[in-house]
Amino acid sequence: MAQPSPAEEALQKAIDSNASKEELKAAMEKVRQERKQKQEALHAAQEELRKVLTLRQEAIALQMGLIE
Repeated sequence: MAQPSPAEEALQKAIDSNASKEELKAAMEKVRQERKQKQEALHAAQEELRKVLTLRQEAIALQMGLIE
């Protein structure tokens, strides 16, 4: 399993310390933003990969879950 990001660690700390609603909401938003950025970066990388693959290679990559 991957190491938690700083935002995920901050959220866990907020949960463990019974942080206020505002602190929890802020920590949750940071995690959501970070995940959205990672998802966008993954999508862009998949598109770049797709550009250099043959149709057969793309089909194999899709089957393996490397691209969507």
